[in-house]
Amino acid sequence: MTLTSRAEVSLSHLPTYLDSIVDRLGSYHPEVVRQGERAEFRYPFGRAALDFPQGRLVMTAEAPDTMGLARVKDLVAVAVQLYAKSENPRIVWTGDLAGETRLEQFRLMRVTAKHYVTPRMLRVRLAGKDLARFGLFGGMHIRMLFATPENPDPVWPVMGENGLPSWPSEARRPVSRAYTVRALDAEAGWIDVDFVMHEEHGVASSWAVHAEEGDTVGVLGPVGRPLKSADWYVLGADETGLPAVGRLLESLSPDTQGIAYLEVENAAEEQELKRPDGFEIRWLHRNGAPTDGTTGFSHLVCNQPWPDRDKTFGWFAAEASVAKKVREHWRVTRGLGRDRTLVAGYWQRDSTGFMAG
Repeated sequence: MTLTSRAEVSLSHLPTYLDSIVDRLGSYHPEVVRQGERAEFRYPFGRAALDFPQGRLVMTAEAPDTMGLARVKDLVAVAVQLYAKSENPRIVWTGDLAGETRLEQFRLMRVTAKHYVTPRMLRVRLAGKDLARFGLFGGMHIRMLFATPENPDPVWPVMGENGLPSWPSEARRPVSRAYTVRALDAEAGWIDVDFVMHEEHGVASSWAVHAEEGDTVGVLGPVGRPLKSADWYVLGADETGLPAVGRLLESLSPDTQGIAYLEVENAAEEQELKRPDGFEIRWLHRNGAPTDGTTGFSHLVCNQPWPDRDKTFGWFAAEASVAKKVREHWRVTRGLGRDRTLVAGYWQRDSTGFMAG
């Protein structure tokens, strides 16, 4: 059985951002077939097709099950809304699961345990039902939805007509932050999430510090692009990207090689990380200095040789301005595209934001 959904929007400026939409959908590593006024994306979990006759965009999503169909609709809708934002497109899916309000991407989870991995890294274990999707699709991150003192009883999202989360009450919408799933056991029904502790807690770290067994939190996901398979990796991260690096290293085949530059506050923040024998880790200590201020963090990552351009992948996550340096070097100086690199700013100096940290 194949489930099918379809949506159509009129877009006056589609030619100006069509390539960006196609590029984003292609960054999730499907088989891409583009011919004339049609682009098709064949993922392991389903298929998306875009037809773009004059001034219109026709979107088709197909999958063998509801989980896959929700994922395809999610990818397409996010890409279109992101790049066609100026035209405020209203996407309404028809066909299978039309009118469904249960949000496949959402789980309400509860705290079962927590402990400090290092003096500044707190690990919280969350339990929930039907967690298999969080190990699929290659996305390592989740959006965590937090209650706050101002909104102690938030409303949780439902499925919108565009296939994305919709909020029954904006006034009671929870605060959202993105975090990495550090570890997952779908069969046992739990995930681990690591929180970096700061002198002044933000919404997420404050929640983690005060969380008690039985407390609930909303989770959406998974989100994020999958890591592309490679023979050699160049990785870089500060504390906020460290949970992702730990999970990435554990997922690599034993013969994978590479190097990871990891900037942390001091030696006490180093962690034991499982990794292939041929993978080197270099710890960099700030010792009270600003990130990238004294360690040469971004310089080391940017100047790390790539043994084979076509068989090497670069991954970097840290403070936004540091990530920008690495992204510009890899993209502009080295001419590497999204097929060979993934760079993310997980936090920004002097502000709180959506990503971890």
